[in-house]
Amino acid sequence: MISVTNRTYIHYLACVLFVLTCAQLTFLSPYIVVVENERANVFSGLLCALTVLVAVLSTPKNSIRLRRPEIIVTLILIILAAASAATSSTPASSGWRAFTIMSSAIGGYWSSRLLLQSVKLRMAFAYLCLALMICTIFLFFLGLFLHREGYRFLDVGYHAISSRIVVMSFAPLAMIASCRAFQRNLAIGVLVLGYITLVALLLWCGVSTGPVIPILLLFLGSVFLWRIPRIRRFILAAIILSVMVAATFSVAIVNDLPKDSQSVAYRIENVFFSTHIAIKHPFLGIGPFAPREEFLQDYNVKYPHLDNDRFRNMTLVVRTSENLPLTIMAEFGLPFTFIYLATVMYFVFFLIKLAGNTPVGFYPHPLALLLPVVGLVIQFQIFDGIYHPQISWFFHVLLGLCFLDKTNVESTPTCQINVSSI
Repeated sequence: MISVTNRTYIHYLACVLFVLTCAQLTFLSPYIVVVENERANVFSGLLCALTVLVAVLSTPKNSIRLRRPEIIVTLILIILAAASAATSSTPASSGWRAFTIMSSAIGGYWSSRLLLQSVKLRMAFAYLCLALMICTIFLFFLGLFLHREGYRFLDVGYHAISSRIVVMSFAPLAMIASCRAFQRNLAIGVLVLGYITLVALLLWCGVSTGPVIPILLLFLGSVFLWRIPRIRRFILAAIILSVMVAATFSVAIVNDLPKDSQSVAYRIENVFFSTHIAIKHPFLGIGPFAPREEFLQDYNVKYPHLDNDRFRNMTLVVRTSENLPLTIMAEFGLPFTFIYLATVMYFVFFLIKLAGNTPVGFYPHPLALLLPVVGLVIQFQIFDGIYHPQISWFFHVLLGLCFLDKTNVESTPTCQINVSSI
């Protein structure tokens, strides 16, 4: 039995570990190879698992309102992921990959649920994300300037940097809803810098979807905010400007992505190929990151701008579907895919409802959660987001912030936006 004093110390340790985990996942430093010749980021996975374990130990019973469905879904997903890895043709490698995926996803969600049920701690987390977002932007441009590789100081590719900007935009969005002018002005400035970073990712790094997603989110946000007279003119001007910008980006994207490019051809073909794999292994899939070559033997390419040999070479290098729903369908099976995607969509619709009728004292404003979550859901159609703990952790932390127990709600210096009349 853990005493109250010891539990308090453990809680402080859990909060410190949570901050360290967020920092390590943002910069992927330090990066320690735990398993030789294993591509999964096992070290980050272990850090996520340790954080949530300490969070569980530090949380007194009945201190938060646990909901039975979230516990049941968590257990089912863990069991299905473990079974999928165990039945894979490469059980050791798939096991480490499944561990990393689930520890960052489950760890992010439950660390958020257990540690961020205080409004003050949620505000502190927003400041932490704002600082991490500023650092990410700075390191991206530093890498671009020094090495012509914006990911040099952050990651091994560009899509994860784009996703970082989208998910961390939660922080400036939360502060824009604040009644404090300094917070609001700082947040707007960081949000603008984030968008400039996404534009740079398009112009110099080829990440075409980056600038488009915020434009779509602006339209989504305007649905909720249109009825507020004092910002209606701003929204209208922003929409007009966004339409012009979106048209420009559309031309750039079409010119940048010919039909036979690997980025386009591989993703389109995997709609058919992932379905082909799922039909053969519908219940548990083939295991995360398992080889796919054997499934090419009785498969013919459907996309007219791609041939069998070229697709085989692509599959040997990429190994996933470059689309989260398709990837988990092929590698974890249909039950896992249905439960996970249904859970994510539940949170999306829950946030939409919450944004339409926000409880007094709820922090952050639900739109600050809804917009980044929807943004990542959109990007997951071309990026296996939860396979990267540096994205999965923050995404699931935001899902955990959807719930704030009424007994813990404190008065906050935020402007409550009433959109219940929509």
